[in-house]
Formats: sequence, C-alpha cells, structure tokens
Amino acid sequence: MEKKIMLIIGAFIAIIIGVLFTVIIADNVATNTKTTSVVNETVAVSNSSAKQVAYYTYGLASVDKVYNASSTLITSGNYTTDLTYGTIKSNNADVGNWKVSYTYLTSTYIADTTTRTIEGLLALFFVLGVIGVVLFYMYRQLEDTGLI
Repeated sequence: MEKKIMLIIGAFIAIIIGVLFTVIIADNVATNTKTTSVVNETVAVSNSSAKQVAYYTYGLASVDKVYNASSTLITSGNYTTDLTYGTIKSNNADVGNWKVSYTYLTSTYIADTTTRTIEGLLALFFVLGVIGVVLFYMYRQLEDTGLI
C-alpha cells in the first residue's frame, strides 16, 4: 500500500513541477519572440544625417508609416531606413518633425529564425516529457495493482 501512495505522490509532484516549468518556458518563448509597435512617434528628421528612431532597441523589424510635419504620408522612396541600427533619413528636402510608426525588436528578441523555432518547440518537448513521466508512474501503479 505504501508503494502505491508513493507512486501517486510522485506522479502528482511530476505534474505540478511540469506545469510550473511549462509556464516559465512558455513565458520565456513569448518574451524572446515578441516585437513591439510604436505609433506616430515624433522624430526630427534631416537629409544630411540619419536620425535614430528607436532608442534602446536592437533594430527595427519594419517601418510602417511615415508622415511629415503637415501630416502628409511620405512614400518609402522619399526616406531611407536602416533596420539594423534603427535609423531614418530623408532623401529629399522634406525635413522636420516626422511622425513615424514602426515595429522594433526588444533586447531579448531572438533574431535567428532557427533558434526561434527551436525555442518554440522546447516547450512542446518539455510537455511531452512531463506526460511521459506521468504515464510511467501510472503504468507502474497499474502494474503493481495487477490490472496490467
């Protein structure tokens, strides 16, 4: 009887620990694959030097819309962006305070596609491992009771 109770307790502990670690891993995956959007940030743009748009970031994922000081949409051929360094520069005489909407990469963002995919699968494999441990305990308990 004592062995059965120990198997039940072991399975229960495996489930609790598995759920806790799964939540932690899933939260980490979400943090490392998340981009952040900014809408209509005012940026003083010139045509002589590139102005950094996103401070404290690790690059831009995309520049969505750019409006000049008079709220006119600026087409992509009239400005140059460097997504790696998060900068924008005017290609013509239209300078001043532009409203820029962009998506940037946070400091924890994983830029490598393969690594992001593997990290996403990590939680899945961990859950499968926890299910395997629970099934092992259940099998042992059924075996001890003579049902298998």
